[in-house]
Amino acid sequence: MTPAAIRSATDYLRASGSALRNSARRQDIACRTGGDEFVVVLPAAHIEAATAIAHRIRMNIPSALASVTAEHPVAVTVSVGVATGDDAAGLDSVPAPSGGPRTLRRQGVRT
Repeated sequence: MTPAAIRSATDYLRASGSALRNSARRQDIACRTGGDEFVVVLPAAHIEAATAIAHRIRMNIPSALASVTAEHPVAVTVSVGVATGDDAAGLDSVPAPSGGPRTLRRQGVRT
């Protein structure tokens, strides 16, 4: 990968992360799980609230990437899904990203 391509990829990831943070609630946990994939954990969100947040994310990412795509044109798609779980399982059952809690702290996420 050329240095320019690396800068472009980094710009896309930063803009996507910013859009996720701006779309989620304060108590939500957004993190990159690898490559260009992200996950947002929505504690205590009912399906209606989770669906509304997912829709907001789907709408906000393309607009957040507009300045990046103007400089480095590329087709961008956003796929969003919503899943609910048993409240008794809690966040302890969610697998940590490959970098674990240290990666989350570096990215500004409270752990």
